Amino acid sequence: MEHNPVGYCPHCNHPSPQRMVDEFDLSTRDVQCGFYVSECQTCKAPIVRAWDEGDQFEEFTELNPTWPSPARLDFSVPSRIRRRYEEGCNVKNASPSSFVVLIGKALEAMCTDKEAAGKDLATKLRNLAERGIIPEVLTDVSHEIRLLRNASAHDGEEDDVTAADAESIDQLFRALMEYVYVAPDLLRDFQAKRVNAASRKGARKAKPGIVS
Repeated sequence: MEHNPVGYCPHCNHPSPQRMVDEFDLSTRDVQCGFYVSECQTCKAPIVRAWDEGDQFEEFTELNPTWPSPARLDFSVPSRIRRRYEEGCNVKNASPSSFVVLIGKALEAMCTDKEAAGKDLATKLRNLAERGIIPEVLTDVSHEIRLLRNASAHDGEEDDVTAADAESIDQLFRALMEYVYVAPDLLRDFQAKRVNAASRKGARKAKPGIVS
């Protein structure tokens, strides 16, 4: 009987039996490394796991997947939004409509975080646009997500949401998070590093010389 150890599948986003397809040893005289290619027995998608001399394991499934990498948002995104997104990713392949509904909840969490005014998601998104938190192009993105979310939430319309729709919504939502949270956080970090570098440079110039 074929041995298919259980391991995490990034495609399914849950543990599943993995069939070894191939393994590659890329070791040299100085470095021990390689990778395994397996097939998830649930979704039949390929998974790559890399290893090096520091890894200790009995089954290849004990290694974290190298490709595809698990879906995660940057830590600059508030935890409540990240949780909603990860909940959506858990069901993305099995139920694209449920994924879109949860992305809609992530949008609502963003509106709460940014203290958007309005009685519903549509007016809250308009408020964020008027305040310059969301630019024009991403306002359209947000409304597309909202409309598809509303369609997904009604009985009889969920079949209209395809896997391709879910993938597009995923990419659009991540672009929105990059603009609203990730880019400003990177800019603040860059500015802080510049200020610290300037302070150190000024301190060195001000330091009195040693008189021999």
